[in-house]
Amino acid sequence: MKDWMWIVIGFLPGVIAGGFLIYQYSKSRIYSILAAEKYKYLDDLKQDTGQELLLRKYFRYIGIVAKLKLSKDQKKDIVENNNREIGQLKRQNEKLKTENERNEKALAEQKITADNQASARDRFDGDPGKSFRSNKTEIYFTIPEGDGSFKTVNARNGQDIDCFYKIVPDKSGQKGKLYFIPGDYDLRALDNIDYYLNPVCEIQNISDRTYARKISMTDPGSVIKRGDIWIIEENNKVKIKLA
Repeated sequence: MKDWMWIVIGFLPGVIAGGFLIYQYSKSRIYSILAAEKYKYLDDLKQDTGQELLLRKYFRYIGIVAKLKLSKDQKKDIVENNNREIGQLKRQNEKLKTENERNEKALAEQKITADNQASARDRFDGDPGKSFRSNKTEIYFTIPEGDGSFKTVNARNGQDIDCFYKIVPDKSGQKGKLYFIPGDYDLRALDNIDYYLNPVCEIQNISDRTYARKISMTDPGSVIKRGDIWIIEENNKVKIKLA
């Protein structure tokens, strides 16, 4: 017998033994990684008639890897579907939040209108021909217009519980000082700061707004009368402090 045949005969068992050792090692490593889960995947593999007989009977650990890949793909699809649903819920939440803010603004405007109508009835005392006299020492208002003005038609004779501002005209009646009136309704002003405070007030410690419960005035502002409207001077807003 030729020498190369002896070499082949001697080498072949080594190849077979090496292949068997690799097979056993890879199988044991995969099973050790899966731990308890391997029994579930083995049962699934036995019941899966779609797998080839060779994978189901002799190379089961390869079939298990295929099962793992399928499971991973399914979970990936579940995660992607959940992410899409979360995105939709976030968009719906933002939409509801916007609608809620719009409704709150509309309610605030309705309240302002109702307050103005009530104050007009109080001023006229049942006599439509009697107008409000702007030359009084002090005149009171609920909240300013969005542009930082006060309409004399909305002025009140005396300080009602919902009056937040007082104007004291000078002798000419064309200029005056604007005062913020702190009281039991400070929280209402803090909750609606864009309507009640920002148009005519300069908040010195706005960073404390989250925990604030009271408002105090540190300096009055200045207003000018133009026609039937009192307008805040841009650089002379009321200085207030939150506490």
